[in-house]
Amino acid sequence: MDQMELCDLFLHSLIREVKEEVQKFPQRTYDEVLESALRIDQAEIDSGRKTYGTNG
Repeated sequence: MDQMELCDLFLHSLIREVKEEVQKFPQRTYDEVLESALRIDQAEIDSGRKTYGTNG
């Protein structure tokens, strides 16, 4: 799987996650949910970098 395919999979899963969150919490906007999801993903990326010693 190349980098473009991985990005595509990531974006599709992120969109699905945002849609599910908006349905669960209709008072939140898409922007709020997306911002929250991206923050969580960035934390996971940072954690992986610490765990595996990579820098991007």
